[in-house]
Parts: sequence; C-alpha cells; structure tokens
Amino acid sequence: MDRFYKYFYFLLFILLSLSALKVGSLRVGQLAILGLFGLIMIDNYNHKKIDVKILLYFFIGAILMALISKNSIYGKVDETKYIIKYLIIFPATFYVGAKLVEKFTLNEIVNLLEFIAFIYIFIAYLVYFDLFPSSLDFLLRFRDDGFGGELYLEFQGTFDEAGTLAMIVYLMVTISFLIRFEFNIWSKNRVYNYLFYLYIFIALIMTRNKTIWVALIMITFSLVVLKVLFTLIYSNRYQPKYIIEKNRTLKLFQNINSMKLILFIVFISITLYIANQYLLPEPLITEKLLQKKLSSERGKAFVYAIKLLDESSWLGGYGFGFVEYYFSHLNITIIGLGKGVGMIFNSYLDLWISVTFVGVLFHLGLLYMSFSKEYFLTMILPITLLIYNNFNPFIADEYYYILLGLIYGFTQKYVLKRVEYR
Repeated sequence: MDRFYKYFYFLLFILLSLSALKVGSLRVGQLAILGLFGLIMIDNYNHKKIDVKILLYFFIGAILMALISKNSIYGKVDETKYIIKYLIIFPATFYVGAKLVEKFTLNEIVNLLEFIAFIYIFIAYLVYFDLFPSSLDFLLRFRDDGFGGELYLEFQGTFDEAGTLAMIVYLMVTISFLIRFEFNIWSKNRVYNYLFYLYIFIALIMTRNKTIWVALIMITFSLVVLKVLFTLIYSNRYQPKYIIEKNRTLKLFQNINSMKLILFIVFISITLYIANQYLLPEPLITEKLLQKKLSSERGKAFVYAIKLLDESSWLGGYGFGFVEYYFSHLNITIIGLGKGVGMIFNSYLDLWISVTFVGVLFHLGLLYMSFSKEYFLTMILPITLLIYNNFNPFIADEYYYILLGLIYGFTQKYVLKRVEYR
C-alpha cells in the first residue's frame, strides 16, 4: 500500500504542473488531490490518525471568510469558486502535503522533490528549444495575446507562467537541500548533487523571476546576522556549555559558517549581475523596467489597494472576487489586473481587501503552525513563503498548500513528536 501512495504522490506532482489540463471546471491536479485526500482520510480513519486540529482550523477559517464575503454588497466575480477552494481544495491539499512526511522517509522525500524538479525543468528546456512534440501542445498553457491569438511565455514549461515554475522549483530544491544538509543525506559522490544544483540554477535564471533571488539573499543575510547575535549573546564566556548543548537552535547556528554564507551572497549577486548585463536576451532589472512597474503595474496597484482599504476605514471585506470585478471596471489600465485576474500582486493585501484581517490572520496562522526554530527547514521555508506572499498571489496556488503542508507535517513529526531520523 505504501508503494501505491508513493506512485500516487509522484503522479499528483506531475498533474499539478499541467495547469492547462481540465475536466470541466476543475484542473486534473485538483481532481488528483481530492482523490488522494479521500484515500488518505479512509486510511487515517481506520488507523485513528486523522489530524482533526488542522481540518477544524481550515473549516472555521473558511466559514468565517465565506460569511464576510457573502455579507459584502459589492460586485464580485466567481465568489463561490473561492469559497469552495477554502472549504475543500485548500484543506485537502494541505492535508495531503502533511501526510507525505508519514508515507515517505526523508531520503525518499529528497529524491521525490529533486526528480520532480528535474522533470519540470527538463520539459521547460524541451519547449524552449522547440523539441517538445506539437501533438502534446494541449498540455501547455497559452494566453490571450490581446489580438485574438495565443501567446506562450518564454520559459514556463507546462506551468501557467515562468514565475510560477521558478517559485515551485526553487521551493522544492530548497526543501531537499535543507533536508540533505541537516540530516547529512548526500550522494556518495557529491559531484552529482552539485551538477543537479547547477542544472537548476541555470534554469532559474532563465525563468527571469526576481522574487526567488530576493528571498534567497534576504534569508542568507538574515542567517549571518542571527549567527552573529547568537554568538554574542550565548558565547561560552557568558553561558555554561550545557545550556548551549541543550538548545537545539543554538547548536544549529553553531554549524553555520558565516564566511561561506557571505561568499554565497557575493557569488549570487555577481552571477545575477553578469546574467542581467550580458547573458540574458533582455535584462532582468533595468531602471526603465522598475519605473514601468511603479507607474503602471505593481506600484499603481498598491496605490489603488491602499485607496480601497482607506475607503473601508481600513477594514476591507469587499468579498472574494471583488478584485477582479473592480479592476476590470476601472477606467484606468493597470498591467496585470483586470478581467480574468482574481488577485493583486500581494497576497496579504488581497486578503485584507477581500475578507478583512481574518484572512490575513488565517494564513499567518498556517505559517506559525509550520514554523519551528529547531530545524533550518522549519525556519527558512515559512519565512520564504511569507516573502513570496508579499510579492505574488501565491496563496491561490495548490503548490503553496502542499509544500507548506509538508513543512507542517515535518514539524508535527520531528519537532512535536520528537521522532529521530535514522
């Protein structure tokens, strides 16, 4: 039975990436989630292992947000879709991610995530170099080019856009790397690991996504700062050795080589500069691009988001689907918003506008339940997702819930239940 679940999880990750493939109004990935969730619930019920706490948390949160949305008198688009997602799809996805830690060993989790990431990027390369069979074009996501035709973005693989591909692969590889690092799970010949990271690194640059590098540099720099603070506050000169040995967080930071982290930041910065200036067909960052984003994209969207909150006495609560309705009827054009776009760029601002601070607290609570200072994995991933959510509408993606659920499951097993890896 365990082998069956492992094949099902592999299939699930493949189907989730096929954003263009639908059965009715549901994506095949969502159907796979519901199928796997049902099987896991039956199995957990038979073994009395249902995690009632997290399911109740989702149910109460979804009901509160649905009530707030339904009481809104403003125009909305596809409101019911959002409510169904919060009541059914998102809790099922989170639960499936949490139970992955029970079905797989840590070594198997690493292998699964890295193999899936390899496939995602491999398909993106095939499409990029025009080696993808045209008979499989129905698996690709094409967008309206504004002139009645279809547009395929440059390096998105089977995902809806390159930015999504970048974020998902970055998260998967970060999870696998942190597990390898903390539990010393490396290949006998580490050259294979380094080649894999190089393969991923090049692909991530080709996606032209900027958020992943912002998150990486911010977190790496934060680790250096925390290392210095812990060294000053808990140095052996002032604290008995047994206190340091007893505190797992301190022991973690003792293993950090600050100089290597600083060199890593320098390496990433120089590499991005070279790629930006000389290697990519178009630079990642230019003054003109930044000005455009501030004047007609995210900067402009932020101004209108604050205006909406101000008009509601900073309570928000316009309802699910209001964002699409409002910006599609706005006389002023904002790039990236309007018909067919259900969220603004900042997940927390979007939640605040849609379902007040209740939605924001609900999502911060998920991060809090998945966070622990005892492992780098449970520290870094929730913070990374927090950063992502401030730059992208990532909370609308099933990948967000399955990967955050994985971290939650890890916290439940290795932090709260104190299971030791062998």
